[in-house]
Amino acid sequence: MQERRRSLRPPLWLNLFVLVLATGTFAYAWYQRSVINSKTAVLFAPSKANSTELNEVRNELSQMDVTEDQLKRELDARLDYLHTIDSEQFYLSVDTARRKLDLRLGKEVVREADITMIGNAQTGEFTVAGKKSAPGTYVVILPNNYLINSTDLAAMWPRITPGQTRVFIL
Repeated sequence: MQERRRSLRPPLWLNLFVLVLATGTFAYAWYQRSVINSKTAVLFAPSKANSTELNEVRNELSQMDVTEDQLKRELDARLDYLHTIDSEQFYLSVDTARRKLDLRLGKEVVREADITMIGNAQTGEFTVAGKKSAPGTYVVILPNNYLINSTDLAAMWPRITPGQTRVFIL
C-alpha cells in the first residue's frame, strides 16, 4: 500500500494571526463607514427651512394667472432668490406691497429703505442697469426703464454696482 502524502499546512499561529488581522480590518472599515455616514448625513438631510420656503413659492405660483413663459421666468427668479439667500452676496430685495427696498446679505437684512417705484413693476430677478444720485435723492435703474427712487439709499449706495448687483422684485 502506498503511503499517503501529507499536504503542507500553515502552522496554527499563522492561521490565528490572519484571522485576527482580518477581523481588525473589518472592524476598522465598519468604524470608518459609520464616521463617513455621520458626516454625510448632515449634507443630505432635508432642510426644514428650504422645504417651507419652496412650499411658499409653490403656493404663490399655483395661484398666479400667467402664461407658461411667465411662469417659467417667475419660477427661475424665485429659485435664484432662494439660492442667493443661502449665499454670502449682497443683493437687493424689493417688496412691492410694502414699498420697501432691503439690502441683504444672505438672509440678513442689512439696510431697509422706503421707495417709490416708477415703471411697469414686474416680479422677477434683475441686474442693476445703472444708478444716479442728486442731492437728497437716489435712483436705481433696472432694465425696461424701471426705476426705484428713494431718499434713504445713502447707506446702501456704495454696495450697488451696475451690471453686478442683483435685484429681486417680489
